[in-house]
Parts: sequence; C-alpha cells; structure tokens
Amino acid sequence: MTNHRAFFNRPLTYSVAVLLLGILLTISASTHTVSSLFLIPGNQVLEDLRTGKNLTDDQIDTLIASRKRSLQFFESGQKWTDIGLAFLLLEARTHDSEEKKAILTKAITSLEKGLSLAPSNPWGWTRLAHAYILLEGPSEKAAEALVRAILVAPYEPSILLTRLTLVLSAWEYLPKNAWPLAFAQVRTVWRSTPDDLTKLALNSHRLHIVRSALLEAPENLKKFEILVQKTLAAGKH
Repeated sequence: MTNHRAFFNRPLTYSVAVLLLGILLTISASTHTVSSLFLIPGNQVLEDLRTGKNLTDDQIDTLIASRKRSLQFFESGQKWTDIGLAFLLLEARTHDSEEKKAILTKAITSLEKGLSLAPSNPWGWTRLAHAYILLEGPSEKAAEALVRAILVAPYEPSILLTRLTLVLSAWEYLPKNAWPLAFAQVRTVWRSTPDDLTKLALNSHRLHIVRSALLEAPENLKKFEILVQKTLAAGKH
C-alpha cells in the first residue's frame, strides 16, 4: 500500500535540502569574501616590498595583522608563510639578541605551518632554511628545507642566487645524494649570472664546490677560472 504522506512530503524534503545547501554555500562564499577583504592592506605591503620600497615597522605589523585576521575566516598556507616573511623582516631590523631569537622562533613556526598546508612553495622553503640558519647556524634541518625548495622549483630565476647562497653555507649538512641537485643549481646560475656566481664562490670560500659543479664542461671551468682571476685583480668580490 502506498504511503501517501511520505509521497507528498518528498518535494518538501527536497526543497528544504536545497534551501539548506544554498544557505551553506552563501555562508561559505561570504566567509571567503570577508577573508579576502582582510588581506587587502597586507597585499599593498607585499607590493611595496616587491618593488623595492623600504618598509616601516608599522607596515610589517599591518602585513601580520591582515593575515591573522583573514586566517580567522579561511585557512591558507600562503597566509602563514606571509606571516613568516614578515617576522623575518622584523628580525633583520632588530638588534637585541634575545628578541631576535623570539622573532625567529615565530617566523619558523609560521613558515612550518604554512608549508604543512601548501608545500609547493619554493620561497617558503628557502625562507625557512634562512630562518633555521639565522637561529641555529647551518644544520641538517636547513639543508633539508633547501633540498625541498630545489625540488619544488629548480629553475625559478627569482630565487636561484639567494637559494644557492644558502646551499653553499649549509654544504656540510647537505646529503651526498643531493649534491647533483646542488651542482645543477651552480651550473644554472653560471649560465645566467656568471659574475654573481664568481663573487659568491669567492665570498663564501666555496670555489672548490663551484669547480666540481663545472667540471663536466671544461670550457666553462676554464672561463670560471679566468673570471676568478679578473675578479680578484679588480678587488670586486
């Protein structure tokens, strides 16, 4: 026998379900919109940083505050790594050693949180390695972060020289199975900015590592040695 009540309730049940779904989607969209609005002041700070403007302490505080407010509505790895960047900027202008340690600890916590949510971020891994080195000196943790940065974006031009500088500083902690990755980074920087690589090799006392990386192409190694002598003679390193 047909259940007439159940039959006539079906459209009502479906309508209620659709209504509830619509409400949930509206709330979700509104939450995302509010979260995005809180990002705007900090976005301007990042734009000023990108264009080379000197930031004030207040601007850096604005970047941190905008990301924290936005995180209350919508979780994001990028927001956490932005906070980590802001703390690194604050550390660079702080002179008290204990305060530096406290700020670096906050930077590391923020960067680790962000990278756990969004690991495909080469700048995030590079900044995490930098923070580790600033706090503890070169270490296995720093080397591991640098390897992750290379694996995520081995040929990203904007990060190559900065990352290689850190790689060379943490070389003793780099696992041997990662040396081919690092040597490839050396060769990439050589092709794009040989003068910068030469100065880096001299200033970091890592000439032997660069020579090892260029050994597979004798003509490049020869050019490098000539450039080393010219740089030394000119006193430009």
